[in-house]
Amino acid sequence: MPKKTSKTKKSKRGALPATAKKGPIKLTKSESGWLTELNERHHEFIDEYLISSFNARKAYEKVYQTTGKDTALRGYALLKDPLIKAELEKKVKERRERYPITEEFILTNLFAIAGANVPDLYDDEGNLRPFSEWSEESKIACAEIQTTQTEFGVVVKTKQHSKMEATKLLARHLGMELATDKVQVDTIDLAERMRRARERAKKK
Repeated sequence: MPKKTSKTKKSKRGALPATAKKGPIKLTKSESGWLTELNERHHEFIDEYLISSFNARKAYEKVYQTTGKDTALRGYALLKDPLIKAELEKKVKERRERYPITEEFILTNLFAIAGANVPDLYDDEGNLRPFSEWSEESKIACAEIQTTQTEFGVVVKTKQHSKMEATKLLARHLGMELATDKVQVDTIDLAERMRRARERAKKK
C-alpha cells in the first residue's frame, strides 16, 4: 500500500512561525514576584497615592479604572513592592524638601483646632467679632467664612475644621488609643478574616 503523506501548508516567505514573538520578551516581574521595573501605571499609582493623602484604594481605582471589594488589598499589595516603596520614599523626601513643615508646626495646628471654641468668635450680643480680634488659635481653626444676604440683612457664618479629627490625630501622635480606633481596627481585622474564610471555602 502506498504511504499516506500529510499535506503541510507552506508559510509565506519571511513569515514568522505562530510561536515566534517579534522582539525580546520583556518581563516586569522577577521569579520572586517583585517588580523588576516600574511602568507608566506604577508611576501614576504612586502620584495618585500622594494626591489622595495616602489612600491606596482611591489611587488604585483611579489609575486602573476599576472598583470592587479587593481594590484596597490590590493597592496595599503594590505598596509592599520594594521598587514601589523606594520610589514612594524618594517622592515623599522631595516633597519634604520643597515644603519644610516641622512636627511642631503640625502639632500646633492640631492643638489649635482641637481646642477651639466657636463662642469665642462672637461678642455678648451674638455678633461676629472683627477678624483682627480673633486669637491665632481661632484663625487656624476656622476653615471658612460664609456671607449670605437675606431680607433681614447680611448673615455671616463660620465653618470650623473638625475638632474630633484633630483630637484623634493628636491622640495617635501621643500614643493614646481611643475607643473609636480600637473598634475600627477590630472591624478591619474581622473583615479580613471573613475574606480569608471565603477564599478557603472556594478552594474546597
